[in-house]
Amino acid sequence: MEPYEDFHVRIVADGESFQVLAQSPAGKASSSFEIPADLNPWNRPSAFGTRDLSGETLCTPLTPEKTGHRLFQALLSDSVRRLWDRTLSGNPARNIRIRLHIDPRDERLRPLAALPWELLYCADTYEFLNLNRRTPVVRSLDALRREVPVALTPPLRVLLVMANPEGSSKLHLADERSRVEKALRTIGGVEPRVLEHATAKGLRGCLAAENFQIVHFMGHGSFQDHSAEGVVLLENADGGGDEVSGEVLATLLKQGTGPALVILNACRTARSSERRDDPPFTGVAAALVGKGIPSVLAMQTVVGDDAAITLAETIYERLAAGDPIEAAVSEARLALYAGSQAPPDWAIPALFVRSVVLSPAPELQQEPNPPPISALPEKAPSQQINNFREIEKQFNVQGTVHFNDD
Repeated sequence: MEPYEDFHVRIVADGESFQVLAQSPAGKASSSFEIPADLNPWNRPSAFGTRDLSGETLCTPLTPEKTGHRLFQALLSDSVRRLWDRTLSGNPARNIRIRLHIDPRDERLRPLAALPWELLYCADTYEFLNLNRRTPVVRSLDALRREVPVALTPPLRVLLVMANPEGSSKLHLADERSRVEKALRTIGGVEPRVLEHATAKGLRGCLAAENFQIVHFMGHGSFQDHSAEGVVLLENADGGGDEVSGEVLATLLKQGTGPALVILNACRTARSSERRDDPPFTGVAAALVGKGIPSVLAMQTVVGDDAAITLAETIYERLAAGDPIEAAVSEARLALYAGSQAPPDWAIPALFVRSVVLSPAPELQQEPNPPPISALPEKAPSQQINNFREIEKQFNVQGTVHFNDD
């Protein structure tokens, strides 16, 4: 397929209000942003339909379409909406990746990350953007790193990491492993390895012995509100639980060249703290991206076993066929959408990608230390926006993940 072009959408705070700054191949635009009242993350933590799984209740009075439409109208309004329409109309065959930037360093923006952006819905065309491989939505986290990621080219070396410690709720990992491995054998172009009863030591040994393009974790995850830290549950030497933070997991995964993609089939691994006093990059997915992992697919809440298997089967099938990760995830969402009713399991996975300032404009080629994005929250709100606009003028903000786009 044709390479993706980026439609950057960055939400910035100015005092108590918000703005949207957008940039695409068709130009730039800005508009105000207001949180839809019935989706306000300060009042409602999530919006994935009404259900109760593993003791977690998620409820919203809105349908997925209405939820997505509210978000679409709020994010793409006025001149930003016109830029979106102009970007799509310029070339009907264009593949546009919506890169949503919500900087976790700015404490005022953190609650916005709890909104279900994966449900973005265009009422004019009657479609969820994420169910079209030509318009995937990804969450782009700014990480000031310049590593070149591993290319996802077949044969794909995949490490399946399994952990279900004693005392934790029973997972159907053996069945999930069997079905995923069966699917991988029929696909071809994939070389799976399995680490059962994964401990931190065992994971470290596997990654030191061999470079993997994909690490796929199957097990329990959580976001601990009291410590504002995301964790995955590995096993210890006695088979009990070993809570490993996102920061520690990221350090383990960065052995060697590190994977190009991490799949976290573990609930709440996409979550991060919404509190203003907590540090940024506290969730598991955010910690991995912040440490330099190019892309992470994580779960915002609980995903059923069948849905998780369908997700994995479709992603590996499409990656082995040469699709970029964004298209593979969109195809997996579509498979879930076609096989389920409500609630929308397909919107629970969130795709995080790393973004970094790559190409200074010619007049800044001699500037050794451009102002870091992380410094912006320390300035006055109005000065933050002015500085951001100057950076937008001076730099091309691009993604570093290019997976077989040709």
